[in-house]
Amino acid sequence: MPKFLAKGFNILGKFRIAGSIEFNNSSEDSLANGQKNNLEDFTTFYPYANKSGLYKRQNYIAKTSLSYSTLNNHIVPFINLDYQKHQSSGTVDPRLSSNRFILKVKPGVNLNLNRHSLGLYAIVGKADEQVSLGYKNDVYKTSLLYPDRIHYMQYGYGSSVIKDTSNVYKYDDYKGFGIQYATKFKDWNIQFATEYQLLINKNYTQNKTAPNFATVATFNLNTINGSLLLSKNNSINTAHQISLSFTYNEGYDGNLKTSGSLNRVNYRVNALNVSSGYRLLWDKNKNNAKELGLNLSYTQNDKLDLNQAAGLSYEQLKIDLSGTLYHLIDEQSKFKISLKPYFIAPINTTLKYNTNSITEFIRNVAFTDYYYFNSSVLGGEFSTEYLTSKLIKNQQFGLYCQFDLRKMLKQDMRHDLNPTFVPNGFRSVFHFGINMYL
Repeated sequence: MPKFLAKGFNILGKFRIAGSIEFNNSSEDSLANGQKNNLEDFTTFYPYANKSGLYKRQNYIAKTSLSYSTLNNHIVPFINLDYQKHQSSGTVDPRLSSNRFILKVKPGVNLNLNRHSLGLYAIVGKADEQVSLGYKNDVYKTSLLYPDRIHYMQYGYGSSVIKDTSNVYKYDDYKGFGIQYATKFKDWNIQFATEYQLLINKNYTQNKTAPNFATVATFNLNTINGSLLLSKNNSINTAHQISLSFTYNEGYDGNLKTSGSLNRVNYRVNALNVSSGYRLLWDKNKNNAKELGLNLSYTQNDKLDLNQAAGLSYEQLKIDLSGTLYHLIDEQSKFKISLKPYFIAPINTTLKYNTNSITEFIRNVAFTDYYYFNSSVLGGEFSTEYLTSKLIKNQQFGLYCQFDLRKMLKQDMRHDLNPTFVPNGFRSVFHFGINMYL
């Protein structure tokens, strides 16, 4: 996943403007049963096939913020714009093509009084996406002799129809609000933020310009997240940081293909992630600064398809330790290296399915998901970054790379399950890119 990132801010009188521009390009190999983008994990109504292949994804992300200071900075109105253009494509029949556009506007106001700062903002957004599957070989498109090339339309967590459609049009709305607060208590800096967002996803089999344009399925996703950050600089050499965050998702659908009504729910999903961490930094004003960290996270996920009486729920606990060394080479260059071993332990994993109604999705995805989330994982993450302003005068660049290697430990096999494949062995992810600091 190569990535380019540029960000910065400037103050012009009473105006403050900030922004970031990012481009990333990722490649994924052997992706099967998930011919869709990787932006919305909980939504349904997408095509899938068992054939694996190479997938490429591109993202153009731009974020801007403009604020204006009034009444001696006591009242600061602002407006934020978030833009994202995403493209996913596959190179093996059936070939995925997904193009998604997202625009969110966040108007708000900050109230500043002494050591306290309170911000309130609203969220209004639009998105649209076109998903299609194409074939270069018509034999794969029309014949049933190649089971792994047959595409299905997924309408829940098990409800699917063979070759129902190869085009999906999505038109979405975002609504919500957020609160942010900051203060200082003795030596501690305190930052708190929470946000609620509603995604209204509407699906169609025709473009909105077609005469028979009508909603086929809907999906509503409620998301609540929050974060708390405590920072303490108790001396010129050491610093402490405590963090706590959570994200909760709750979604439900309405689908003419499954329940026969947009107002009757067939698919439900809820997910919770809670994480906490502690970091200690010392020798921060020396040429070699060190940092140690401890992180704990809990994940819960529950998906249920009423029509197929199929579902999967799991809980996991992750613990990781991190060690980081910051080295100051000279006044223009810095170097950072970090190592983070981690362990993931399953707490509870439950699979529901009807033995008399096993679809391709249940066999290929649900059974595989069960083994994946019911496994203990031992892994490690290595990252390094070189920051320098020697390349271009007065511009700082960060060249970084990150490598994640994990190993699934021994699994308990069930005799009543017959998955297409069982996830095991090693999994590796490699990232590299450039950060540009304006």
